Amino acid sequence: LLQCLADSSCRHEVNQGQRLLRRSWPSSEGAPRLREVAQATPIPEVGFDVDLSTYVRQLQPFLIRGGASSLPAQWKWSELYLLDRMGSARLGGGGPSDTFANLYDKVYYSGELPSQMMPDVPYPPLIAAAKPTLQRITFWYTVEGRTNSMLHRDNGNFFIAQVHGSKTVTLVDPEHSLRVYADFTDMYNLSPMDAQRVRTDLYPEAIGVPVKWATLNKGDLLYLPMYYWHHLESAAGRNVALTFQFGS
Repeated sequence: LLQCLADSSCRHEVNQGQRLLRRSWPSSEGAPRLREVAQATPIPEVGFDVDLSTYVRQLQPFLIRGGASSLPAQWKWSELYLLDRMGSARLGGGGPSDTFANLYDKVYYSGELPSQMMPDVPYPPLIAAAKPTLQRITFWYTVEGRTNSMLHRDNGNFFIAQVHGSKTVTLVDPEHSLRVYADFTDMYNLSPMDAQRVRTDLYPEAIGVPVKWATLNKGDLLYLPMYYWHHLESAAGRNVALTFQFGS
């Protein structure tokens, strides 16, 4: 395996294979999810009265149940409301016809939150107290759900606010980067493993790796520290989320 991963053409084939597996292997069959082969523990849940800045300074993930429930988006963002207010918003890098109105029921839409929607997401005091330097807010939307990300990491700190539906989040501390084969891929900040279907014969170091996980429901707020590896899996049905991004 190491000899294969050291060869760029072989690594490319492995990466391509993972993409094919993602599309063709049903999530309920075949290889197990990462959290099923790992040493999995729940993401710590904290209350509204906790000093969140301590967690943020230490880059420790945490979950606040109902932490985003006060956002007006929670009760205002029906399908009709979003189509009326942001139907003309374009997908990032898309052409003139790639608008939210044209594509919202066909793809997983994501992009910077349009300015006309900002009044519906006032800066949550919980976040402002812990991390005041907001950089951007990203909007995530799908009608049908059942989407999942690749296992990846980002150069930024995030709060994820679940607005509608639910999603399961699996996190891996960056100190365990080698156990998710971070150095054996041509894709920067992406693991070659499919966290939805882990081939333990190809990636044996994933067995027993410490992970934290939780299912976010409507109104929940999760802190995702920078460089934490993460995989997100949306449940079936309409799914809406926001990410508040910060610097280091």
